[in-house]
Amino acid sequence: MEHKMNISSVIIRIKNDEKLKSTLQILNDFKGVEIVTHEKSKIIATIQSDKIDNQIAIFRAIEALENVEDVSMVFDYDDENFSQKDVSEILNSTKGAIKYSGDVNNKI
Repeated sequence: MEHKMNISSVIIRIKNDEKLKSTLQILNDFKGVEIVTHEKSKIIATIQSDKIDNQIAIFRAIEALENVEDVSMVFDYDDENFSQKDVSEILNSTKGAIKYSGDVNNKI
């Protein structure tokens, strides 16, 4: 059985810096989410799953957290043979389109 891998990086901006520690704890409890680094109101994390639908579900769950102001996907790799154009179309066609830039420079 072939194991598929999908990984994306996200930048998470939080509303209240004083709640950074509790927000990090919540994110650490998400299966497939790994915190890479954080500074003040910004958190950089990766999302790993076996399907793009699961990545979207995790993204949406992060986006819905009380202290999360904004989440942007800046990179996506998948074993499902989607092109970057396909990924952008999938993300933009979901209810409440997911911002995907492929470029981290305008988010930091």
